[in-house]
Amino acid sequence: MKASGKIYREEGARLCAVVDRFEDVPVLVLADLVLDEFLHAEIERVSREAPVLIVQHRSLQAMPGGGANAVNNVRALGGKPVPVGVVGLDDAGSRLTDLLHRGGIDVSGIAVAEGYETPTKTRVLAALPHSRPQQVVRIDRGSPHSVEAASARAAVERAEALLDDARLREAGERLLKGLGAEDVLITRGSRGMLLFDAAEGPMEIPVFGSDQVADVTGAGDTVIAAFTLALASGATPFDAALVANAAAGLVVMKRGTAVVTARELTDALRRAGTARG
Repeated sequence: MKASGKIYREEGARLCAVVDRFEDVPVLVLADLVLDEFLHAEIERVSREAPVLIVQHRSLQAMPGGGANAVNNVRALGGKPVPVGVVGLDDAGSRLTDLLHRGGIDVSGIAVAEGYETPTKTRVLAALPHSRPQQVVRIDRGSPHSVEAASARAAVERAEALLDDARLREAGERLLKGLGAEDVLITRGSRGMLLFDAAEGPMEIPVFGSDQVADVTGAGDTVIAAFTLALASGATPFDAALVANAAAGLVVMKRGTAVVTARELTDALRRAGTARG
């Protein structure tokens, strides 16, 4: 097994070329759409009413979560995501759709369903003055059940209609072939990834970068986005896995539901390619 630094030294230039081909590659994303909220607060004291902390609200940050974060990652990496899904006729759904739209993402494939509440996950991050914030509680809101069958069928029909695009069909067929018959990529957290290739056999990919993780929220979404974009851009499954592994190593160093840009990824690949060890 090759060490991580050696792999990226030898393959860095080719992997950067893979990322360079991400620009405007269309990727259909049929996904659950979630709104992630991060409520930042400052700890003031312990309550006299109960053994709980009293915190002062400082700010509220909202961003696409769940499958919507995979959509956001595809866009940040330079691709052209086409999200298909459902939101509720509510404030969370409106905010989520607006966030995607303002990010330059086509939201025409997202339907608004009456009687459905957009899933929302609110994470409360609290800290003493001048200290590092910690997540103290997560509040989940939204429909506890799946969307109605009619809404799900309609989403599938919208996805099938969007697949008439020739480039997107080619990318989808390549991805289906890889996942369904020839290749399976398994993420293993701090242990990196395993790529099972029918022709080459299993290949172990060591974790990329530092093992000092800030937040793993949405890291899997980054892997999905980078791996899919790389395959759709013509990369081999192994190169796609290396690129996705590097993207995941970068995103876990950020707090919250974060994304990695193509520039950040190529810079990191180049640094890894010239590093010793």
